[in-house]
This record gives sequence, C-alpha cells and structure tokens, in this order.
Amino acid sequence: MQLNDIGEVAGNYSDSTGGHVFLYRDGTYTRIDPPSSGSQSGSTYASFSDLNNVGQILGSYYGSSSGSFLYTDGVSRDVSVAGSSSSSFSGMNDLGQLIGTFYDGSGFNAVLATPDLAPAPPPCGGPSWPLAAQEVTAVAAGSVAGQGTTGSAQAGMITSLRQETNGAT
Repeated sequence: MQLNDIGEVAGNYSDSTGGHVFLYRDGTYTRIDPPSSGSQSGSTYASFSDLNNVGQILGSYYGSSSGSFLYTDGVSRDVSVAGSSSSSFSGMNDLGQLIGTFYDGSGFNAVLATPDLAPAPPPCGGPSWPLAAQEVTAVAAGSVAGQGTTGSAQAGMITSLRQETNGAT
C-alpha cells in the first residue's frame, strides 16, 4: 500500500474473483484491474506496484498471461516493450516514466519507458545487463539503479539510459 503527496492511497485486495488493485481518492474506493482485452485477458490476479503524485497507478497481472499495466485518468492499459518476449515494470516517477526490465532472447535489459497516448509505450534503449534475476528500483534524471545476480555473484548497477523514440535517439 502506498500514500502519495496528494492524499491518494493505492494497494491490493482479494475477493472471490481474484486479486485486485484499489485506489482511494476523495473518500471513494475504486477497483483497478488490468485491461480486459489483449494478452492480459483471463488474468486472475492483479498486484499494485507504484503510485505517483499525479494519481497514476502501475500494476502487474498474472493468470493465463502476465505483464504490467498503467492506470491513468480512469483507463487501464497494457504496457510492454515491443519486440520483447517478456517485460515487467516496477516503478515510475511523477512524469509517468516507467522503469523495469525486459527479456529479448539474449538476456535481461533495463528499460526506461515514457508512455504516451499511443497503444504501446515506445521502448527506450539501455545497456544490456545479463542477469539471472533482477530488480530495477529507482529512476531519476534519466539514470536507473537496480540489482541482480550474474552467475553466482550479486551485482548492483547505476546507469544512464539513452532514451529512444521511434528509432531516433
């Protein structure tokens, strides 16, 4: 559960239909679920990941498929990295930039994505970081911090990312 600077609260709850994310704003609880079409169709569990200070909620979904979704202005939409076999977002800032990881067949990679009103956010180029397990934990001014394991060693990283939009740097 998380409280933002404008008094909103977001978190998780479960009922007979599965796991859900909620938003508490202005005295009202709202159930937030992933979009009901596309790859997330049939998901039985949604999990809260992050809440920023402009009221956007980042979550994950699990069931027949898994991934991440972003709730903005009453609408949930799937967020993923185009061309990846899997992607997961774990945090965001007040600009709506998402941090996470994706797998592209050669390994896990850190990603900083800035969703727009298009159906899918543009992928952002970043260094390849081959990890067996990973967690990206913070983003500020274009830098990403995270941790993971490579081989049998625990590793940490802080890196600056080059953001790409439509193939242009």
